[in-house]
Amino acid sequence: MSDDMLLAVAGRFRALGEPVRLRLLEALCEGPRSVTELARIAGASHANTSKHLFVLASAGFVLRRREGNRVVYATTDATPERICGVICQHVVRGAETGLRRIRGAS
Repeated sequence: MSDDMLLAVAGRFRALGEPVRLRLLEALCEGPRSVTELARIAGASHANTSKHLFVLASAGFVLRRREGNRVVYATTDATPERICGVICQHVVRGAETGLRRIRGAS
């Protein structure tokens, strides 16, 4: 991989490296939502939620559109859901392995 490609990939992972942004993506995987709805779901202020959504949009994970006086966000495609699914499976496997080790040591 070229240095430019590595930087681009690292930027995408940085965008996913924040629990609030993961919560926002989780909600958006269910369908488009307004910033107000997303702020309530994330338990964050409107301004803070907007900042997180800006990072996700800059990384190409979400799109925004204006509907009257509301701004609505949606995922660009299934990529965030697939990435998070793979990582979640990895975390579960690690936890299961740890549990088997603990049980085997007893």
